[in-house]
Amino acid sequence: MEKHELAQLEAHVQALKAAHTALADSAETDELWRIIHNPGWTTPAERLLVTASLEYLIAQTKLVANLRQNLLAGARAVGKNTRRRSVEYRLSISGPTPSNQWHRTLPRVRCSHH
Repeated sequence: MEKHELAQLEAHVQALKAAHTALADSAETDELWRIIHNPGWTTPAERLLVTASLEYLIAQTKLVANLRQNLLAGARAVGKNTRRRSVEYRLSISGPTPSNQWHRTLPRVRCSHH
């Protein structure tokens, strides 16, 4: 891996860490907790909208946590194979239509992994 590629990956990992730190900040959820306890705060219809938003955020947060765990597991698995290998990838791009009116194959790329 080239130095600039490693630097880019490091920047992405740091950005992910910062995003997760911001997500874990409880100030907004603490404020929401206070708001929903105000007498007469909302109508039944508005409560349904807020409930749906909360359920969506919970589901997305669980999905992100699962994706992060899988990313780490995948990165660990890649590091376990230390023997040098060469792999040839053939990439193709298919058109947006079901009949694949156009199909283009990109040139073969040889990648060395170690």
